[in-house]
This record gives sequence, C-alpha cells and structure tokens, in this order.
Amino acid sequence: MTKKHILRAILLFGLLVSSGAGVAAAGAYEDGWQAYNLRNFERAHEIWRPLAERGDARAQLMVGLLYANGEGVGQDIQEAYMWFLIADANGEPNASSLYEGATRLDELLTPEEKAAAERAARNWRPKAD
Repeated sequence: MTKKHILRAILLFGLLVSSGAGVAAAGAYEDGWQAYNLRNFERAHEIWRPLAERGDARAQLMVGLLYANGEGVGQDIQEAYMWFLIADANGEPNASSLYEGATRLDELLTPEEKAAAERAARNWRPKAD
C-alpha cells in the first residue's frame, strides 16, 4: 500500500467518523466537530488540542487525524502516530485501526521516527486543568 493510499484511507476514516458527530457529547468536543464539519480545521485543532492534552481520547484521535491529513496543521505522520497510540492507550476504540490494519500508518515512518513516536506516547501524561 502506498503512502497516497494510506493517507486516502485515513481521510476516508475521518469522513466516516465525522458522520457520527451528531451523537457526540455536547461541549467543547462538539464545538470541535462543528468547526471540523465547516472545514475550519485550524479552529477544530484549537479546540481539540487542549482537550487531547488533558486526556480526552476522542480529541486525541481527532488531533491525530488532523496531523495525518495535514488539516489545520502541517502534515506530520509521526505526530499523528503518537496521538493515535495515546488515544488507543486511553481506550479510544477506533485509534488502532488508524495505525495498524488497513491503513498501516506506521509503515510511513522510518524505524527511528516510529520509535520516537512510541517513546513519546509511552511518556505522555495528561496536563492538569
């Protein structure tokens, strides 16, 4: 699977996930969905990043998706991989499908990049409010 095909699979996943936005919990996370659905990816990142840093696994997944697709942020596969690993460790059921299985995001990284992302994910701790 080529890098182009992997990223297309990630983008498709994002579209599928966004179709469930109407059932997401109200509040800041939902505000991020509104921004995302309006294609205001920078605003979605501004909303989701602090939530992700405080430990919200759903926001961690979406921050990873933004980095994987370069939406509202520069495309950074290593950063995306790290956020997907963190989201998975925090119980987000969709995270592992973004870095293994059909998409194989980890195949886009060098062994050094993959190891650095895995180390960062292992060492990650939520920030206090």
